[in-house]
Amino acid sequence: MLTAAGLLGLLVNTASARDAEIAIVGAHIVDSTDEAAQGTAEGLYEALKALRGVEPLEAGVVIGRLSGRESMVVEGVFLGAGRDKLDEGRVLYERAEYESAIMVLVEAVPALKDGLAGAAESKDLVEALLMLGLSQAALGEDDAAREAFSQVMVLEPERELDRVNYPPKIVSMFTEVRQATLSSPRAKLTVTGDATEIWIDGRSYGGAPISLDDVVPGTHYILAQGEGGRRDFTVIELAEGESGRFAAALDARTITDTASDVSGRSAQTELLYRSLGEHLDVDLILLAGELGSGEVGLQLYEPRTGNFSETVTRSNGADPVRSLATATALLAPYISDVGTLKADLVSSQVASLDINTNPLLSSMLLDPDPIVETIIERKTPWFVWAGAGTLAVGGAAGTALYLGSRGVDPTGTIVVTIPEL
Repeated sequence: MLTAAGLLGLLVNTASARDAEIAIVGAHIVDSTDEAAQGTAEGLYEALKALRGVEPLEAGVVIGRLSGRESMVVEGVFLGAGRDKLDEGRVLYERAEYESAIMVLVEAVPALKDGLAGAAESKDLVEALLMLGLSQAALGEDDAAREAFSQVMVLEPERELDRVNYPPKIVSMFTEVRQATLSSPRAKLTVTGDATEIWIDGRSYGGAPISLDDVVPGTHYILAQGEGGRRDFTVIELAEGESGRFAAALDARTITDTASDVSGRSAQTELLYRSLGEHLDVDLILLAGELGSGEVGLQLYEPRTGNFSETVTRSNGADPVRSLATATALLAPYISDVGTLKADLVSSQVASLDINTNPLLSSMLLDPDPIVETIIERKTPWFVWAGAGTLAVGGAAGTALYLGSRGVDPTGTIVVTIPEL
């Protein structure tokens, strides 16, 4: 006979045991086509369904959950390492540890410059350059500080410093650099190709062709994107009065240039899946793909803890997709009965995958379905509807309301934002 305490414990244990949601985002397989990638994802879904304690999420569900945050994931991939250095440098600067801040910021700046190859966002780079200049000026390294401030002006010509937040000496130096930089003869820049969106130094200029005749001389970063998420990137140095051209060759849907060595590919894989985990509300994310040397591998990532499981490996065989699907059964021991990774089966090693060989994931991030807004008129007073927390709408509209984010205004209109299916 169970005591009250025993019964309570049984109920708690039963309630806490649940299936782990696993997001499926395709597999990294060389020369995989869009159609093949979709089939691979479906095969992994069916294989995971056979495991106890697991609730796999089809790629379509994952796409819906990620909708609207794809660019944030991409930014995390490209800017994550540089942002970490920037955060560290900011703390050191605020502590007036200027020498240490400079050491960290000189690493942040090139990492954030490299990040512009895929992230249409330059504010972190501008902040890192500004903070670097401030730290150098604080130590009397005026020439180095002026160089950092000059790079700020090239990227953000309208930037100014106010005397409320900065010392007069710093404001005067920055203003002097600003005036000298902006008074120099401007350069011209033309971008051609099939790009539907062009970013220069993190700013959007619409589709090609574009021609700018008022460009501040210096180093500029051009990212072009076309239909289907195809991308091209270049860095161009423009001298005073020079005319530069960039013909975007949009041949591939590439997230970033693939690292040439195992450790580099592993680092890229880690950045990609950590960034996915920050913006995808799931228990686990499945990593799957070819590891090289005739092997395929499977690994689980747990966003809540930031842990990766050990990697399950198998021979490629004649069919790497089939090898991956059959290997999913070996993932079961890695998952606890409360839907988490088992602590004794985590690993510091991340699978070395080519992040550009997963067409499904590349499409998900670089060519997402557009967000649409649906306006629905209703007669129920807004405060009654909002308080009820549910809405009975038939058919597809009801599903859309349930899946999408929604807003209610006092005029009696519900604005529902959903992914276009």
